[in-house]
Amino acid sequence: MEFGFRELNARLEALDGRLKKHADSISYPEWFMMPTNEGIRFLLATLLLALASFNTGNNLIYLIFGLMLSIILLSYVLAALNTRGLRLKVKVPGPVYASEESEVIIRIRNEKRFASYSIRIRLPDELSSSAFLPFIQGGGASSVRARISPKARGVFGYGSFIIESSFPFIFFKRRCKVHVDGSLTVYPALMDIDLGVLWGNKGEGAHTQRPGEGDELLSLREFREGDSQKSVHWKASAKSHGLLVKEYASLMPKTVVLMIDGSGESSPDLFERSVSWAASAAIRLIESGYYTGLAAPGAYIPYGSGKGHLFRLLDQMAVLSEQDEAPEPETAHAGALLCVRKSRGGGGKAAAEAPDLVVYADTL
Repeated sequence: MEFGFRELNARLEALDGRLKKHADSISYPEWFMMPTNEGIRFLLATLLLALASFNTGNNLIYLIFGLMLSIILLSYVLAALNTRGLRLKVKVPGPVYASEESEVIIRIRNEKRFASYSIRIRLPDELSSSAFLPFIQGGGASSVRARISPKARGVFGYGSFIIESSFPFIFFKRRCKVHVDGSLTVYPALMDIDLGVLWGNKGEGAHTQRPGEGDELLSLREFREGDSQKSVHWKASAKSHGLLVKEYASLMPKTVVLMIDGSGESSPDLFERSVSWAASAAIRLIESGYYTGLAAPGAYIPYGSGKGHLFRLLDQMAVLSEQDEAPEPETAHAGALLCVRKSRGGGGKAAAEAPDLVVYADTL
């Protein structure tokens, strides 16, 4: 007899494991509640007690049977009421990158007059996460943080979150879907990039000296019509055969265009590496003060700097799709052109302008 109970318990646990694995794909009516392991045992015990009561006619057994039926009914009703009237809202406190663990804040509002207990929130499959709240006051709200680790870049609509609870007796698990407005932008996965390697000259600053209205002397040149006499360098002019004018240096911001070359044989993995390299380079360059632009398949963003411009670049990179195309900057630029390609062997289409630096994704 003991062996029989052990075998039955093992089969129940195996069944519960299979149900949990496919729970999110199971579609059942809203009124239906999934029994837990304890619930299945309790239902079996209730069934056996019902058979015993009908066979023996013992009043005490009838009383216990009625009590167990009341507990089942009470579990069903309270579990249904416990998950009603709940509304969700998601806030993202910072940027989210693919293949990196990030955090989102889930705010849940209880619109009922009475409290809800033991609420678990399951996020969509793309986010692969869950959060638990032990108590939400009636008519109040509470917040919980959930750790997420998206596997791919892109823009994902929140859609429906799953709320589940086995309150009060853990005999039945109530699961319902709650629609959440908004979407989450997942930026490309980042790589460890040395900014000095990008330029081939470690320690190069974010500015370059050009003729302008600065304080530092850049060079001497011959006097031209319209030049002020105040700018004439008289000592140097006395040693030469004509007037020489002082030309001062002006610090101008350096500019760079990041080009993502998608031409050649299709390779989603290598294209993803290309986008990741470009996103990592954009972060490092803008943090160092460079004016950075983007030329990619189906997209062009002109020069810009600052945090707002960085997220504009990352927003575009998050939704790039692979195309057999070597993009061109739409306007002439005086800065550097950094190009990332999928491989050395690929790329039947080449950019009209020779890049200053070419990186191959298959070597990253």
